[in-house]
Amino acid sequence: MSDPFPDLIYGGHGCPQREWDGTRKGTVFLIPIKNQGEAWAVGSLTRLTIVGNGSAVEKTPRIAPGRTVVVKVFIPAPPIEGDFSYEVIVNADGSVMESNYTNNVVRESCAH
Repeated sequence: MSDPFPDLIYGGHGCPQREWDGTRKGTVFLIPIKNQGEAWAVGSLTRLTIVGNGSAVEKTPRIAPGRTVVVKVFIPAPPIEGDFSYEVIVNADGSVMESNYTNNVVRESCAH
């Protein structure tokens, strides 16, 4: 029997929630990261890319098995409205030894 491992995934569905940060002049995206594995995940990095508007990396805290955390990712760009495409990479730095790495990248489009 092998040791259990964490398995991090993008826990969102559809367009990520977002809010305008007028102080910093950019958009804050709320990115849910879920550990669907059977062991704690150590801290890692999450990368969000908004196609045509830049990308950013934020720290992801430790996540217990079966739990979800929300990572706030700030993109310094004009308000992002209308249709856009995005990519989320969980465990972007590879610091978490996972049971499955093939589900770490999600690419989707948002239509409004």
